[in-house]
Amino acid sequence: MGGSHDLFVGDAGQELWEEVSITVKGGNYGWNVKEGTHCFSTENPDESPADCPDSVDAPHPRAGDPLIDPVIEYANHHQPGGLGATVIGGHVYRGQALPQLSGRYVFPFHATRRCRAFRAARGRARGARGRAAAVLGGPARPAILRSSRRTEPGLGQAARSSMRAVVFTVEQRDALRGRVLALADKDRRVVAGAAVGSLAVGGGDRFSDLDLTFAVADDVPVADVLDDWTRTLTDELGAVQLVDLERGPTIYRVFLLPDALQFDLSLTPAARFAAAGPRFRLLFGETAAEAGTAPKPPAAGELFGWGVIYCLHARACIERGRVWQAEHYIGAVRDHALSLGCLRRELPAVQARGYDDLPADTLASFDGTHVGSLEPERLRSALSAATRALLHEGKQANVPSADAAAQPLAESRYTSSGD
Repeated sequence: MGGSHDLFVGDAGQELWEEVSITVKGGNYGWNVKEGTHCFSTENPDESPADCPDSVDAPHPRAGDPLIDPVIEYANHHQPGGLGATVIGGHVYRGQALPQLSGRYVFPFHATRRCRAFRAARGRARGARGRAAAVLGGPARPAILRSSRRTEPGLGQAARSSMRAVVFTVEQRDALRGRVLALADKDRRVVAGAAVGSLAVGGGDRFSDLDLTFAVADDVPVADVLDDWTRTLTDELGAVQLVDLERGPTIYRVFLLPDALQFDLSLTPAARFAAAGPRFRLLFGETAAEAGTAPKPPAAGELFGWGVIYCLHARACIERGRVWQAEHYIGAVRDHALSLGCLRRELPAVQARGYDDLPADTLASFDGTHVGSLEPERLRSALSAATRALLHEGKQANVPSADAAAQPLAESRYTSSGD
């Protein structure tokens, strides 16, 4: 910075603090006895201990080396007064368009549209307006954001250093829920609201997305409210609109929020606003006098029929050399067979929701249905296993056409008479 060729590193915090350090060869930055300039405890990461070492302890070979503090640190934005989420590495600005940033280290906060710029001055970071960096200090309450450096007993090194598959936190999801409900409270066009999905009935977990549904006054076009809310979510929260789905009077709109948080928003005219299934919890207002119609599970005969069609398509695609399309259809055969297995056990038979609840021996019978490669013989083997599974599940579900379809499929080169 300022031509000194310093190397700045953004270091994601564990629980309380985010930091930026200047790299020194062989330097020790204090992890995991310090988090930023603060003491850290692996046993109680949500509270900073009163005391901790300032140098490397014996018997470490580098005993006596000082623990280097960062030049910038800030509390996570989930804390009252916090400034941002995970620190993202930045750059020292050397352009001409923004002279006020010249020589300053500019870095963004993850999951926000905010940036900060600081200049190094006598070993400390100073703000873009020349004042001492306000990020030093801050609230003492723990931040919510957790980095992948977290260590837990019993986890191997690979697990400790790996990135988490889902990056949003429960607190981030709760904050979004609160923001959307506040939006509804201020919008006089919205007269009722409910939580839907797994979180509505206490069955969700920290990986569950957010599903909220609202009733719109009957004299107001649902699309108008939806578009207004979309602009708010996009402008304020950086939401990305993914897809719309219309079912009867209801419009569903799916958003992707920063940190990979999915938000499903649906709006319905008030006169038709009612529970469409068991996973519905009214939050405010009233439902319509006439109860909604719960979606019906797929019919066994329909599942079996489409599975047979996909068998035939997969076979043709293999012979034509359209291996990717064949792989797609083989997966469809397997999915329809699994859905049949769910249906006869009264498990959810749509969107794979019941697959993992099937008995272990049933799932074991599907092992050969996975496509290991796009080689024609491997495709044929997977199709054969998927076809056998489909025929078996069709017979177990008492599908009338199962016996009639079994013979022509069994006589093909892709099945055997083992079932």
